[in-house]
Amino acid sequence: MIMKNHVFFVICILVYMLPGCASQVQKTWETNIQTWPSVEPTWILDPIEEKDGFLCVVGRSRPKNEKEKAKEEAILNAMDQVVKYIGMSVESFARSMEAESIRQDLNYYKADYRVQTQIRAKAFIRRATPTDWYIRRVARMQGEKRVSEFHDAFVRVKVPVEEIDRLQDERDIKLSLDIGFYHESKTGEFEEMTEGTILRSGDAYAIYIKPTDTCFLYVYQVDDLGHSFRLFPNQDYRTSRNPVMSGTDFWIPNTDQFLVLDETTGKERFYIFASSESVEDFEQTASLEKKELERTLNNPRL
Repeated sequence: MIMKNHVFFVICILVYMLPGCASQVQKTWETNIQTWPSVEPTWILDPIEEKDGFLCVVGRSRPKNEKEKAKEEAILNAMDQVVKYIGMSVESFARSMEAESIRQDLNYYKADYRVQTQIRAKAFIRRATPTDWYIRRVARMQGEKRVSEFHDAFVRVKVPVEEIDRLQDERDIKLSLDIGFYHESKTGEFEEMTEGTILRSGDAYAIYIKPTDTCFLYVYQVDDLGHSFRLFPNQDYRTSRNPVMSGTDFWIPNTDQFLVLDETTGKERFYIFASSESVEDFEQTASLEKKELERTLNNPRL
């Protein structure tokens, strides 16, 4: 009985205190401090629509401390709207933006996730046009007290219909590769190569590759004299054979060996091809002229 009465007493205290606690909470509300332009435009409520040869999309940011961060996220949100409209996977769209970034000589693969996201946004904007902005500086209030401030942004973007058609053609493309080049540093550690890395004759290096989908892979190295050598497939390195399975991590050569630069100085070029089918030209010979390799870059199957 003592225990039961004690429990009942505690419950009564809790029930008694709840209304008092709730009465102390002040409601939070928001008010605009400044907006650009001064009047809220009607287009921020417009649906996605095709008009005059363009797809018109409205993107909106979440609350951000900085105005530029809010604008950046509004663009990313517009990208998301395009992806949903096309019915394209986020991964396929990202690969399309990565390809555009590489064509623009941006250091995409050397960047962290946040910078990669910014690069994709820049690549998207090269294909689209932000036509209007609406940006707010907002105060979050509790009673009469200002507790915080933030920015949010709206953007209206026009994407050419022909660009939408191209993206729709690419939406089923799945194959892509994660690629890394590594070398043995002066301290004996194995480090990833970055822009400006210089290797000398006798230095050791290796290549890491991971495909998103099962594919036939071919890797050629070409020295400054135009001499080529097929690094993969190559039985001497005891690595995987074609086809390479989806999601497989592998090294060229295997993890117990390294490639070593010869005495020929100059630039070394690497040609990495991936295809859903075997490529006869590559299967027949382990050495191709540089011009033959470059011609194969235009092969639509790769």
